[in-house]
Amino acid sequence: SILCIFALILTKMYSQSQNLSIPIPIELIVTVVATMISGFGQLNERFGLPIVGEVPPGLPPPSLPDFGRFSELLIPSIIITVVLFVICASIVKTFAMKHTYETDENQELYALGASNIIGSLWQCYPACGSLSRSAVVSNIGGKSQMFNIFTAMVVVIAVLALTSLLGPLPNAVLASIIVVAFRTLLAKLNSLRTLWGVKKSDFMCWLTTFLATLF
Repeated sequence: SILCIFALILTKMYSQSQNLSIPIPIELIVTVVATMISGFGQLNERFGLPIVGEVPPGLPPPSLPDFGRFSELLIPSIIITVVLFVICASIVKTFAMKHTYETDENQELYALGASNIIGSLWQCYPACGSLSRSAVVSNIGGKSQMFNIFTAMVVVIAVLALTSLLGPLPNAVLASIIVVAFRTLLAKLNSLRTLWGVKKSDFMCWLTTFLATLF
């Protein structure tokens, strides 16, 4: 983890200092190198290094949901929908402030609805924005939906043909990528002092939400 974090931070600092138009894909490089070292060195078998392990290949066939449980799941679905939208809207506003662009909450709601309707055909979990993945995308320079389309294509190819190669990937590498991506977000904790001075009720609301999420 320490080596991965150092490699990620130093490469990002170099890219920023040189103002590179195309950032170095250090996350991909670290993942590939660590997987090869773990696999060839048999680190899991020899030292008990936690790894991703076996990933089932292929995609399940699409099927319609069981509408017989509609009344049973109606109220929980409404609660989940509200929570997911609040989380997604919060993430959108966080990165909109960071990158100074406008947002449309209605558009976000349409996107969540469409993705969950399509995902339900494959019994997917309810879809929502992810703060950790959004931070990774922001950190590596993703700026448009083409990034998501390309990522989806790579994921499909990996699930169909490359799952056997992902087994030796150390969990520590994935954790390191997320930790480094959160580095810039954690730096915004300095703004809490300003929030306390502006409106103490908002500060207490933030603190309560943070502690409830953490514990």
